[in-house]
Amino acid sequence: MALSLADRKKRLTGIGGSDIGAIAGVNPYRKPIDVWQEKTTTLDVERDPASAFRMRVGHELEPLAASEYQMRHGGRGVCHLDGPFSTESVSARPWHLFTVDRVVLKLECKDDEQEFSKVPDPELIVKLLEIKTAGRWGARAFGEAGTDDLPFHVIAQCAWYMSALNVNECDVVAILNGNEYREYQIQRDRKLEAHLLEKGEEFWKMVQTKTPPDPDGSASFSRFLKSRFAKTTELITTERSDVNKWAEQLRTRRFERRMLERDIDLLEQRIQFAIGEDDGIDTAEGCIKYKLDRRGRVRMGKVASELARRLQLSQQQFNEIQNEHRGDPPRRFYVPADWSKDE
Repeated sequence: MALSLADRKKRLTGIGGSDIGAIAGVNPYRKPIDVWQEKTTTLDVERDPASAFRMRVGHELEPLAASEYQMRHGGRGVCHLDGPFSTESVSARPWHLFTVDRVVLKLECKDDEQEFSKVPDPELIVKLLEIKTAGRWGARAFGEAGTDDLPFHVIAQCAWYMSALNVNECDVVAILNGNEYREYQIQRDRKLEAHLLEKGEEFWKMVQTKTPPDPDGSASFSRFLKSRFAKTTELITTERSDVNKWAEQLRTRRFERRMLERDIDLLEQRIQFAIGEDDGIDTAEGCIKYKLDRRGRVRMGKVASELARRLQLSQQQFNEIQNEHRGDPPRRFYVPADWSKDE
């Protein structure tokens, strides 16, 4: 469902189904720090065009998927579907938000013309229906139809909604690669719900106190650090026992990584030597190739110099252009020089 401005504002007041998987660490596309930044900033995050287009495709396919589901389950008069609905919250937990795609209603609770403006009373609901779309890469995470073999963040989202509405079943319709229809069934798991609710409540307190989540090693957190601490005081902070422990671990891990990288280089060289002038070699682990990349590599410095020559720019003009487009100096992470002696 395409989100209205009211829905986007509502989602800043709590944690929704698309957030909880990231908070629990099971969403490969979003991290806790991504959710925290979205909830604590007033800026509207602009999505890249490719991501925005995929979302639009998903929104356009949702009514078709719902119609196909209803037809496969007997059509109107046998399978009553209602929705989509706006974002709502659980009265006992205002931070617990849910935006349900569709609900399957009991046959006697409505006629074909009646529509609910909000999610109806849970006593009228047979099950929930979530609709997902995935392309070539994302489709690999969807298992056999008729099972609950779904990406973990989808299971977490369904659990979040079942807990919110006190419903025991949720069907998931997945449209894969634009033309493949699959159905999945998820049963309520109260232990999972309790875990997610605990995680969600802890996280929402962090949002309210503007306390960011702990580092998790992700690219998202690295981007957050660069934006959060873009300026420096040029001071050296005092020694801390916890940082001493991390520094010791970092030194050890860097040494282990160098040793592992040497092993990898050695094994690659042995295999490359065995391949020789051929393009590859068959092994018990699969075909390993060592072939030319016909596209080559673009030398951007050479390109810039050639453009300057063709435009007849002087060296001074060329340098001025470079300086005009030079970004802010990046922060770089340095370790003590004597660490290089670890061999």
